[in-house]
Amino acid sequence: MLRVFVIFLTVSFCVSGGDVKKRKKDKPPDIEVLEARGRRVENSIRIDGRVRNAGNKLILGLVLQFDFMDSDHNLLTSQKSATEDESLDSGKEAGFHVELNAPPRSIEFQISAVDETDRELRVIKAGPFVID
Repeated sequence: MLRVFVIFLTVSFCVSGGDVKKRKKDKPPDIEVLEARGRRVENSIRIDGRVRNAGNKLILGLVLQFDFMDSDHNLLTSQKSATEDESLDSGKEAGFHVELNAPPRSIEFQISAVDETDRELRVIKAGPFVID
């Protein structure tokens, strides 16, 4: 009888754990990267692009994080920059133009995002993007 109970508990935990993972994947994205272009200028990298609020909620204080990677896709460094718009309504777009330090050996970057409270936002079409 004890074995049956232990097996039942084990199966219950496995099934419920899978449901949690599935629910997280079902959440819609908060930010969609519409375009992003990076180019080297002397000792810096200029990145220009546009993002859209793909969620249903107002985003206050959008901060973009740029993860720079080498040719083996190893993370070299991350740098953050706030967007010019203080808030971004659902469905609205915002452009960004940043100049960041150029990490040696970096050839591509990807984008992640947080809001002003440092809450991580779900980003789609985040890259990687090649640095020209």
